Amino acid sequence: MMHYAGLLSEAKHDLAVQGWNMDNMGTHDWEKMVKNVQGHVKGLNWGYKSELMKLKCKYFNYYATFVDAHTLLLDNGKD
Repeated sequence: MMHYAGLLSEAKHDLAVQGWNMDNMGTHDWEKMVKNVQGHVKGLNWGYKSELMKLKCKYFNYYATFVDAHTLLLDNGKD
């Protein structure tokens, strides 16, 4: 998504949303862009998690590594 912000020169509305100051096209609000990208990713993650909860899937908030074709190693950063 961050590279997308660099391709928005033809879409002025989208430029403002991505952090460009429309008064001075030479400046860019990096912090605003990062905040918007992080918010978008968090929203996507919440949507996926809520769908899993609706389906009554067991959810593990862990990092997973494939050990073999049928085994995952889970790491929650605490153990």
